[in-house]
Amino acid sequence: MADVLQTAYDFFWSESFWLPNNYSWIQLKNKDDGIYRAQFRDLHVAIYLAVIISAIRIFFERCIFGPIGHSYGLKSVVKKASPNPVLEKAFKEKKSPSNDSIQKSWFYETKFCWRGWPHHHVPTDVYWYYMVEFGFYLSLLASLFTDNKRKDFTEMIVHHIATLLLMGMSWANNFVRIGTLVLLVHDAVDSWMEAAKVAKYLKFDGICNVLFLIFMIVWVLTRMMLFPFRIIHSTMFEASAEMDPEVGWLTMYSVYNILLCTLQVLHIIWFYYICLIAADAFKGQVKQDSRSSLESESESEGEDADGHKPVTRSATKDKQSANGTVRSRDSTKRASN
Repeated sequence: MADVLQTAYDFFWSESFWLPNNYSWIQLKNKDDGIYRAQFRDLHVAIYLAVIISAIRIFFERCIFGPIGHSYGLKSVVKKASPNPVLEKAFKEKKSPSNDSIQKSWFYETKFCWRGWPHHHVPTDVYWYYMVEFGFYLSLLASLFTDNKRKDFTEMIVHHIATLLLMGMSWANNFVRIGTLVLLVHDAVDSWMEAAKVAKYLKFDGICNVLFLIFMIVWVLTRMMLFPFRIIHSTMFEASAEMDPEVGWLTMYSVYNILLCTLQVLHIIWFYYICLIAADAFKGQVKQDSRSSLESESESEGEDADGHKPVTRSATKDKQSANGTVRSRDSTKRASN
């Protein structure tokens, strides 16, 4: 049994799959040369952070955000709406960070994501950013099975799994620079979306419209332009041009590009949903997020929190139509008599 496990372990961590030519795992271990190289064993930190983030999320939802919502007149329904937490990241090493800690050449020029690879130094801020993001996405993946199920449940599963695979692979192979850019492009839009949804729930329609417009603009700029035309373009074309020619082609790199393209397909699908919401809002017919949970839809079509069925316009019209038909029949009967 031990031999079978060892064979499977060696096959999974095959250097021919993960590493460039003439490289071994031993060469990528950290040395006393001032460069911190990403190590796969570091990812155990993300597991602890996932537990901590989940606990923080529960605390804020039940002890802070819940009471604030009630103070604004929000009422609890039969089943709570699917929570969608906002993770605001503001990491500062000190009050006045140095230029070296702020200015990263690869942040502005993607070609520097590949030059000198795989011997890239991972700064402290990037290390913790990666760990927190990994833990955050682990908690999101777990919450999909406990929150109310939404229409895009399958897409969210694919998105979170693809993201976690990308993060794990990029960390194990020290593609941390391009991986960080992928995370930043995705994070840029989330806060605007959540803020617009909060404004909608609180019935601040004017603020909601402004936030939704900003959300759409940021989505187009980041996920429909920057991600495919800068990030994916860099991974497909710049990487081979900027890497050391002796590195050669990595089998893992093809899998990495496939996962990035999978995320872009999901971006296009979700942009279609966003356009539907925008079209309804322009017509003045928007009622809820087109991704709203299936349970919320069933509740809106069934009974309210007091057990009464809501009277809709269509139901009122049907009732009026039925009453009109009865009256016309009564009038006809009286006339015949």
